[in-house]
Amino acid sequence: MATRAIPFLALLHNGGALLGKPWPVEGHPRAGFGQDLFQGGWLWAHQSPKVGWPKGVQTQIGVHGNNRVYLVEDYVPKDWATASPLSFNLLGKTISYTVDLTKVPCGVVACLYFVQNLKPDSSSKYCDIQTGGCFELDIMEANSVAWEVSTHTQTGKEFDGTCNEMGCSNNVGRYPFTNSGQETRKLYGPGAYIDTRMLFQVRADISIDGYMQVTLSQNGNRSLTVYNRTLAGNIPDIPEKNFQDWRGYPKQQGVPVDAARKTVEAMLKGVRLVLSVWSTSDTHWLDQSGCSNLHPPSRGTAAGADLVVYDLKIQPTEGPAAASAANSTPTGSGQRQGTQAPCQAGCKFDARAFAAAADADGRWQPGSAG
Repeated sequence: MATRAIPFLALLHNGGALLGKPWPVEGHPRAGFGQDLFQGGWLWAHQSPKVGWPKGVQTQIGVHGNNRVYLVEDYVPKDWATASPLSFNLLGKTISYTVDLTKVPCGVVACLYFVQNLKPDSSSKYCDIQTGGCFELDIMEANSVAWEVSTHTQTGKEFDGTCNEMGCSNNVGRYPFTNSGQETRKLYGPGAYIDTRMLFQVRADISIDGYMQVTLSQNGNRSLTVYNRTLAGNIPDIPEKNFQDWRGYPKQQGVPVDAARKTVEAMLKGVRLVLSVWSTSDTHWLDQSGCSNLHPPSRGTAAGADLVVYDLKIQPTEGPAAASAANSTPTGSGQRQGTQAPCQAGCKFDARAFAAAADADGRWQPGSAG
């Protein structure tokens, strides 16, 4: 693991106070990361390489401890109303980064996601699917033994095929097998196909018609698709007694057209970028099988965890992936290869026209400040 940069001071959250770390982006010279929730945590950010970093990376964002941060218009003010989280439309965009989860153990959840961007006042007005029924797109809810991706577009806790609070999700690490019978411990985790003892790359493509594909890659020749419109589903929990019978696992229903439509609507209103680290005594929904594979068994806490993200970028998707998120089929050893799929039957909206109404370019990369 690379030598960690000296962290910024633990950020103060006192009433409406806001302090943060600069992260200027094109058109937003005073942008930075502001911290909304922490219990002894801190963040750091650098926009130029430092001694000891992995070869080739250019920028770094780090989150330590129980913490939640947003990218904001102005990181200096002491109130959220002035700071104002940056708003993104991700239709036709690709989110990419390199991640280090070596210090995010079983029992800790490191997240990179987007939620509805409500206008702040004296508070940050953070709202996700659990806290206020707001749109939520989870690219990464993960640790070193498990990874989950979810779309949440409406309230409700039923396993009814909708992308409600239970989510249209796909997980590697909660159960010992995938729906196709692949052992999840061989796909993702320490020593696995995607080896979490080392850095790996994450790419999330959001199609203009509201579907998402997330792919993990490593060493330039390993690729694992962990989410797309067919891999995802809203399915009930699998009883532990049935864990070994993968043929009996519920089948994923995919992401319904209505959820894709609601994703388009949410993007046109704008979403905010969130990074967080947290832990509880029960994270079985993420990593039950992954944790059980550890010898000896062990669980960590957020207090000792570090999430490190390198080279985070949001930019227009290149190639056919911009038109629609891909289907995928297993191709051995956990590697998945995408194939294009059109808008599903029943699409009643003109996604291209919707996207045209949003920002035309939407390219976002770090500025030049170090």
